[in-house]
Amino acid sequence: MDSAVLFNFLLNNRECPVPFPWQAIIDIQKNLVYYRNNETGFVIFDFRPLVDLGGGVFFENTIGSRFIDQEVLHEISNLQDFQNIPRLFLFSTSCSGVTFYGIVEQPVIRCPLCDRISRWIP
Repeated sequence: MDSAVLFNFLLNNRECPVPFPWQAIIDIQKNLVYYRNNETGFVIFDFRPLVDLGGGVFFENTIGSRFIDQEVLHEISNLQDFQNIPRLFLFSTSCSGVTFYGIVEQPVIRCPLCDRISRWIP
């Protein structure tokens, strides 16, 4: 899957193109941003509230905001000011029978499919 390359890019290099083999896909009709690995077909959805697309362009993610716990997000933001806590987390859920991966800014979130608390992978 090599998500480390994608995460490093998302944290540090927004003014550069998405690194190979990843491709950023913006689905305006579904209001989604996701990244697809062109070699494996692996997909990671981006559920951050504000996605930096580079070049001063931002995508407001309204789908992700419905399952993000704002109080926890505020606490994590405060901790990030003082500690080396990563700002991106990868979560997975398989409540629908299909494993689903997403990027969020906090370690505890509610599943977008079933609204239960999901596991996260730092």
